[in-house]
Amino acid sequence: MPREELRVLDSLDEIPRAEWDALLGPRATPFMRHAWLSALEKSGCAAPRTGWIPRHLALFRAGQVITVAPAWAKDDSDGDFARDWDLAGSISRGGVRYYPKLALTVPFTPCTGERVLVAPGEDRASCVGKMARAARRVCEQGGFPTWQVLFPDEEGARELEQAGMALRVSYQFHW
Repeated sequence: MPREELRVLDSLDEIPRAEWDALLGPRATPFMRHAWLSALEKSGCAAPRTGWIPRHLALFRAGQVITVAPAWAKDDSDGDFARDWDLAGSISRGGVRYYPKLALTVPFTPCTGERVLVAPGEDRASCVGKMARAARRVCEQGGFPTWQVLFPDEEGARELEQAGMALRVSYQFHW
């Protein structure tokens, strides 16, 4: 079997739009489309100057992308709707670093949906597990004391839990 390679991307445009969008499954929202995420980067909304440093995770096999997760390094929680300021403050008062964190999310978009995209025909559970392990390695190597996947849909949350992540319970209000 060909070797798999994890790449940490500094820009969404390192993967062609058609290749990224080919990974969109039936659960994907418009916010996971390449055009949306790329527009956030190109417009400067989700860019280093606004506190969003692109660190997208992509798993390749034989040069073909098989799994991706949009991710950003953050020195705060502004614009990610994590609402984790109290947690960050408590942890910091205890002498433990919380920031910088790695956030697998869609910036400024508290809409639930898939956060790990997997190529059709690939073993989804295996790919989600590989992406979770890859995120842990990126955090260890990059000095990120915390990482989180924000607003996964229910199925995605269960997949991430099976991959070893702890679930966070929160509530959203819809009008």
